Amino acid sequence: MARMIAGASYALAGLKAASTQFSARADNIANLQTPNYRRAIPEQTSTLGGPKVTVRREPAPDPAFPGGPANNVRLEDELVAAKISEVAYKAAARVLRAADEITEETLDILT
Repeated sequence: MARMIAGASYALAGLKAASTQFSARADNIANLQTPNYRRAIPEQTSTLGGPKVTVRREPAPDPAFPGGPANNVRLEDELVAAKISEVAYKAAARVLRAADEITEETLDILT
């Protein structure tokens, strides 16, 4: 039973990680035309409790090179990364659903 709870906990961490990544990508897309916007860069790490995502900001543009792009956000990269986050979210949700079904069936057997 403890393993099932751990699986659900890991799946919840996956949902949160995917949501954080998607949110960072959405923020980047929303600020595509914003001058001097510092792109959000989500970084995922593995922990015993599941994946964890932290978001850092890209360094400010170098003032020595004026006339460059308003920021370093590339729409095509952000859309692909957002889609990957969506798929990861759906996969974690499915794992959580499966853990719930297994727990329910186990409890039915025990009662």
